[in-house]
Amino acid sequence: MIMELGRLAYEVKVKEVGERKVLNNRLAIPIGKEKTTFVDIVAWNGTAELIANNFKKGHEILIQGHLINKKGLKDKVEYDTVAILVDKILFTHGNPREV
Repeated sequence: MIMELGRLAYEVKVKEVGERKVLNNRLAIPIGKEKTTFVDIVAWNGTAELIANNFKKGHEILIQGHLINKKGLKDKVEYDTVAILVDKILFTHGNPREV
């Protein structure tokens, strides 16, 4: 199990894959004052909808999940990467208030 606190790097979009819903995004995780690391995140169904309904690009989020291998295709070349499969989210007080 892994927990990470960071900000969503991209606009939040849920896509339908057959009868399931999926959210792919990237978490910007601060490492000290000068550095940031980026980790891909994946959420399915209800968790994906919960994130989409409550968070926007740049919002802080605390996620709990586990690491998965993820395959991709870019410029006709297959690649493998690691992502966090989100099992649970926790709300923080680090988001701007809507006016």
